[in-house]
Amino acid sequence: MEIAGKTAVVTGGGSGIGKATARLLAAKGATVVLVDIDESLGAAAAAEAASAGGRADFVRADVTTDEGIRAGIERALALAGRLDIMFNNAGILTGTPRFPETPAAQWSQVVQLNFWSVIRGTQLAYESMRSTGGGVIVNTASMAGINPWPMDPVYSATKGGVVFFTKALAGLAEGEGVRVNCVCPTLVETPLLTEASDRTIAGLVRMTRLKPEDVAAAVLRLIEDDSAAGKALTVLPDAEPAFA
Repeated sequence: MEIAGKTAVVTGGGSGIGKATARLLAAKGATVVLVDIDESLGAAAAAEAASAGGRADFVRADVTTDEGIRAGIERALALAGRLDIMFNNAGILTGTPRFPETPAAQWSQVVQLNFWSVIRGTQLAYESMRSTGGGVIVNTASMAGINPWPMDPVYSATKGGVVFFTKALAGLAEGEGVRVNCVCPTLVETPLLTEASDRTIAGLVRMTRLKPEDVAAAVLRLIEDDSAAGKALTVLPDAEPAFA
């Protein structure tokens, strides 16, 4: 897909991978709607994306709700009349105490944001895209969804779910013209991890060499590569992104 002139929605756009991807999309000439629950971060990230050369707007919304996901898509439709790119990126760690001591209400939030919002975001984006000839959906998974991560089993389970959900939708590319792929980075230097309540995880992140911009570049590869459908693209330090 040629990104220039297209319209994209990026969830979790206020920081980290979402912010970097929104900026890169804008620099390529896209209209980008950033969705985040943090108004100050989201508005600042949208202004930064707009300064990169494209058009950007911000919607404060909670994508663990139907209304929150719809809000981002509806803003894109209001701005440009269509949705071409959906990046289901918002996510969280489980935090402390580690599972199985984690309270059910706490790990349920992880499942809701990391997995439910991806499924529903994909569904709603698909409904919009198929009416206008297709589009591209990219989901943020993780290497923890390919190799089990004992440090956060619930997070790992949600990301594994995203990987298999994405792969199972490969057929939409031929039937409806909607390509669904996911990106699977290892530990990335983002606020999600550097500010983690689990200090061991936060310490590990300080040793990583993977930046949000590295993942954003992989996301754009999945958008631009018309042959990619149902693929999981790994992103590791000092290695070319590769399909798992």
